[in-house]
Amino acid sequence: NSEKKKLKEKPIKLHTVTNMAAAPLSEGEQKTQIMRELRQLESLLHSMATDITDIRGAISDIREDLSGLSNQIVEAEGRVSTLEDEQATWGQRLQEVEREQERQTVTAGALWDKLQDLENRSRCDNIRVLGVPEGEEREAGSGPEFLKCLLINCFDLSESDPMEIERAHRSLGPRPGPNQCLRPIIAQFLRFQDREQMLRLAREAGEVHWRGERLMFFLDLSKE
Repeated sequence: NSEKKKLKEKPIKLHTVTNMAAAPLSEGEQKTQIMRELRQLESLLHSMATDITDIRGAISDIREDLSGLSNQIVEAEGRVSTLEDEQATWGQRLQEVEREQERQTVTAGALWDKLQDLENRSRCDNIRVLGVPEGEEREAGSGPEFLKCLLINCFDLSESDPMEIERAHRSLGPRPGPNQCLRPIIAQFLRFQDREQMLRLAREAGEVHWRGERLMFFLDLSKE
């Protein structure tokens, strides 16, 4: 209690802090500050003017580029239109070529058939003899004489038979080896009736043999 009384008796000192107001600027300082702010504003305006100039230049370049692109687009459209027109023209020409090709194909087919017919007609007097060993015809000296003797021996014909052979020779090609197929003998008779007689005799005989070799007789037709 005594201590509480002492504390009450001691005076309490209050320390107050007073804010000192800033001192007002002088007229010269105010002018200096205003000039500084004006210079800053002037610099900012100058920078903005430079930026605006650059922006205008960029916009001008963009306009020029757009103008160039527009011209290129117009040119491209013209080329596309030209190509479309040419495509239509080439399409018509292609159809004409295809029609002409069809006509030529038909004509070529007809000519080929005629050629085959003419070739077979030119062979109407011919026969092919298969199975005659290579070199046997040399003994007679000539192909027609050899073939006539062969036919007389195979079909028991008389030597006075009026059969006449105009030509007789091996088919064109290299001489075959020992184990290769023999080349046929192609013979042309003077008369169509003689050819028919030889083919008939061959059919009636069934199998024809000469010197141990089997002979076969066929019409001489084109490969096609």
